Amino acid sequence: MIVSVCLPMLGALDAPAELDRAGERSETLANCQGNDACRGVDAGTTTATYINLTDDFSWTGEETISYFGDEYNATGYSSTSADNHDGYILDLPVGYGFTAEVTWNHTGASFWHNYAFMLSLSPGDGCATSWSACDWGYNYYSTTGYLLMGTDGEKEGGNYGGWYSADPPIDLVGDPAVIYVWCYYCFQSGLSIDYALNITVWTGDGGQKGDVTSPQYNVLLDMPDEPSSWRYQSDTFELSSGESADLVVTYCDVWCNPETSIEITKPDSTVETFYLQDYFTGWLATYSDAGEYTVEKIDTYGDGGMGLTIGVSLGNFSSLLTVDEFVYDDMASGHVDSTDTSDIYAVWLPENYKANITLHWDNSEDLDLQLYSDYDAATETLSGMFDYYVLRGGHPLQRTILRIHLGIPDGARRTATMLLPGRR
Repeated sequence: MIVSVCLPMLGALDAPAELDRAGERSETLANCQGNDACRGVDAGTTTATYINLTDDFSWTGEETISYFGDEYNATGYSSTSADNHDGYILDLPVGYGFTAEVTWNHTGASFWHNYAFMLSLSPGDGCATSWSACDWGYNYYSTTGYLLMGTDGEKEGGNYGGWYSADPPIDLVGDPAVIYVWCYYCFQSGLSIDYALNITVWTGDGGQKGDVTSPQYNVLLDMPDEPSSWRYQSDTFELSSGESADLVVTYCDVWCNPETSIEITKPDSTVETFYLQDYFTGWLATYSDAGEYTVEKIDTYGDGGMGLTIGVSLGNFSSLLTVDEFVYDDMASGHVDSTDTSDIYAVWLPENYKANITLHWDNSEDLDLQLYSDYDAATETLSGMFDYYVLRGGHPLQRTILRIHLGIPDGARRTATMLLPGRR
């Protein structure tokens, strides 16, 4: 098994076939006590009252379990009361993410059926005392009684909501997460107070589901959707001769059309204007003329709802790790096995910087760590290997963490550590 790392950049290799999947099953607790999730207690809003679902899963690959819950204690609207919130916590192994799906009986008899429940995902460190206390994102207003969110950034079913406090994919790196089902208006007469919660856990690389890669960038300009409301924002970036950079939309809300537009003033003073469709994310344009560019974000309503970056493309990778004088550590996780035998990560360091790279894994398997300086995307050829480790035994092969750190590592057992020089 091989984990390859390229410094400062390398391109994508074709991903092997998607990882094997385990079957779907419903609640299988030997002694089901009733809602919520067969525990017979109301899921709460603190680390002591969240219902912990971790041990229900086998953690042997992709697996879905269906749970049932209710909000019978909710008698009126509240964005903070535990009576309106059901919090479920998952303490996932490294290399895993999850998808949560909420469904309810939606007759459409009243407008409020669309607003019965809201779904949100949050960190599991105790900060999530309500659906909005520290959420990564949320999803609501379904005309079919169906809401879905995943740590890979998937969002379906709801017409409103989004990833307002995170930029998926979210690589949990073994950290816990909280799933909230919030009774938004389920207490209204004639609405369902009962719901089903289907949770699918899956393996992946860099927070993405399965053995896939995605474009990674050395960001020159970051203009996120911050603050929560804005009408106009402007900034600049420069390109030297021979450089090129991509304009990438990182977030666009349900009102991007017709409210939001982007204007790019190029070095020759010509202007390009982009009008965005709702929920659009991804590449918009590539620029290569040397000189200064001005980027303008415009929201005609004045409530924001769009973010973008300008970045130099590094290629497609499992993930990107980078550190600088302000950010000392970065980590990514992944999954390898007998059919998915290698993952490739990019490591980007500023010129003249050095960093330690450490690989942790869990399994009694061999794992190789290779470091390269270059990759030719046209021929899919790695070159410039400047270090190589053959690692015997360790801790999960299918659950690996790649970490870079400015300074000296802590020397923890069962790790492999190398010193990487920064390059232009």
